[in-house]
Amino acid sequence: GDGAAGGVVFVFWMPADGSTQDEYKVSYHEAGPSRDDSNTLTIAATNVTLESLLPGRNYTVTVASVSRGVESNESSIWVATQPLAPVLHSAIATQKSLRLAWSSDVNSRQDHYKLRYRRARIDKPDEPWRELVTRYTNTTLDGLFPGAVYEIQLCAVSHGLSSEWHTVKKPVRPLPATWLNVERATSNSVTVSWRGPDEPAAIGEFLLRYRTMGSAPSAWQRADPLSPTANKTEIVNMTHGEHYIIQLDTVSEAAAGESVDSGLP
Repeated sequence: GDGAAGGVVFVFWMPADGSTQDEYKVSYHEAGPSRDDSNTLTIAATNVTLESLLPGRNYTVTVASVSRGVESNESSIWVATQPLAPVLHSAIATQKSLRLAWSSDVNSRQDHYKLRYRRARIDKPDEPWRELVTRYTNTTLDGLFPGAVYEIQLCAVSHGLSSEWHTVKKPVRPLPATWLNVERATSNSVTVSWRGPDEPAAIGEFLLRYRTMGSAPSAWQRADPLSPTANKTEIVNMTHGEHYIIQLDTVSEAAAGESVDSGLP
């Protein structure tokens, strides 16, 4: 039999030469000992559409002609249904990896999962895919470029049929800045300079924040996002006589508005 998408199978047949029959008996059941899903119907036509079959299953379909209440020998085919696409529900970023976890619909069955991923780059849209196959619902993608966004595609495979691809884009944590220097400029402003990561890394922006110290520290204030090529900025309108904590962090490239910082300001 052929594979079926969307839980629908179209079956057709030819009556035997010289045979006359009143109707046909069509039966189907899931192959294997469980036979969880089965049904029988009687029709007059030489074709039938079987709907609402369970995804990711292998079915045996049998057809017999019926004449005056007597059934002929059965003819059988096997047909597999397409599994449903899994859904990624967790992507934990580190500086050179992504820890992924996903799940499938409870009614869908699959033999294994296929996953492919590549760096999402506007200047290099034909970046080659890296691929892996697993029977588990989690994996870790290692050796990724710090701070970059990755396009990830995931599908389920059952009886040789693949589901639709589930596609997401996720950022990897960037490397932190190498050093930070603060110099007083005026009584209420300072000049902050820094150097980015020493190793190759992608950076979407630099994030600078600051707050007062003391027994009643203020809330963190964020400066406007700084260009990934910037190495200096000024903080103004500070309170004269206060001591401040100043933090600088790197932020990854953005994936549909989602980005992650290095976590090491």
